[in-house]
Amino acid sequence: MKEITIKISTTAQDFKSLTFFNTYKKKRGFLVFLILAAICSGGAIFGRISGAAEVSDWYYYVCIAFFGLIIFQYFVFQASVKKFLRSDHLVVGNERSMTISDSGIQEEGGRENSSGFYQWEMFYCAYETKKYFYLYLNTMQAIILPKRCFGPEEIEFTRKVISEKMVKRYFKR
Repeated sequence: MKEITIKISTTAQDFKSLTFFNTYKKKRGFLVFLILAAICSGGAIFGRISGAAEVSDWYYYVCIAFFGLIIFQYFVFQASVKKFLRSDHLVVGNERSMTISDSGIQEEGGRENSSGFYQWEMFYCAYETKKYFYLYLNTMQAIILPKRCFGPEEIEFTRKVISEKMVKRYFKR
């Protein structure tokens, strides 16, 4: 049985990336809908302002409200991330040692110098993005494995183990 051990230090950007992923990228359909709706709304607003298209008053104001909601959602997103990071001092800046093997993931260290072992069956699902592996313990709580902490061979090993152990619960985004 082969295993690798890596040192991980979680940053505020790592948590922000996870939150963004949970909100917008986890389900592809939502982001596509949001982009298409923004393009249609932007086109209607621009068409009305430039006089290139005739847009009814109610639709014009709905489009403006939609853009207002997008801007509002952005600020709420930023505020919620900052609030969580202020309240949970165990997330950011703690260095942990993660040992990934065929049997699961052993985690040691952190601010409380604790340890835990997660068998692959304990994970709800796993996602791989360009910069991270996210291993979900439930629908919102995940172990963040930043790829910057891995070497090229370690990334391949981790990808192989996760895909073999998680099978249909492993997704690439």
